[in-house]
Amino acid sequence: MRITNNMIARNLVSNLNAHLRRQEELHYQLASGRRLRVPSDDPAATSHSMRLHSDLEHTRQHRANISRALSWLEATDSVLNEVGSALQRAKELAVYGANGTLPSESRQALADEIKQILEHMVDLANSSHAGLYLFSGNKTLTKPYELDPATGYAGEYQGDGGMREYEISAGVTVAVNVPGQALFDEIFNALRDLHEALESDDLDAVGGSAMAGIDSAIDHLLRVRSDVGARVNRLELAAARMHELELNVEQLIADNESVDIAKAIIDLKVSENSYRAALASGARIIQPTLIDFLR
Repeated sequence: MRITNNMIARNLVSNLNAHLRRQEELHYQLASGRRLRVPSDDPAATSHSMRLHSDLEHTRQHRANISRALSWLEATDSVLNEVGSALQRAKELAVYGANGTLPSESRQALADEIKQILEHMVDLANSSHAGLYLFSGNKTLTKPYELDPATGYAGEYQGDGGMREYEISAGVTVAVNVPGQALFDEIFNALRDLHEALESDDLDAVGGSAMAGIDSAIDHLLRVRSDVGARVNRLELAAARMHELELNVEQLIADNESVDIAKAIIDLKVSENSYRAALASGARIIQPTLIDFLR
């Protein structure tokens, strides 16, 4: 096969253009810090990168869910702490009221304070967080309790027994709420019974069933707080794990997409030298006709 000057010139121009394209690609990598610009640069790496970005998005969503869940549970525990303080005060008043030497008018004063505690407890049961009621189940826009004007006690529960759940990892959810009916109904009943026993000056009831009701409500509250605390601990561990996972995925993305600066600089110098060498060599080989061909 006869090799003509035109064939040599075309091959030379093709090689020179390849070097220029490679230099342009390396200039982009150095300027952007990214190895991949379009999928065709490295289809396998691009596919891997897409999977990693999807994993990162899910991880960040789970971290956000954990943060919201923790915020809800911490707000709940803060309210439960106040509920516990109020019940402890009610227990103290029950002990005072069970004293046989206490005059009747003093028990009436204790009954009045229990009534104030009960009204405060309704306010606590109606606590909200981020504009949503904490103890209404899934009916977070519905106030769970109202004071019954006819009796002065808490009315029927208006929420539901639904559990608010957040996904904290793939396929794993954690419930964050305490439906009010499961907690406050017993508390309201215990406070009502104690109030009625004190108001009626029923010494046996104050020291017996009424005080037992308060003790039972306190025990139940402690169990609920223990469960809330366990969920908080679980979420804190999950938050630490998701944070570590996010950092790992970000590093994998960087390793997959980021350019090796030192290598890119070396490759650029090699390409520039190769370009100059090819240009000089080609000029010597086809010096008589290269200019004409390029025209």
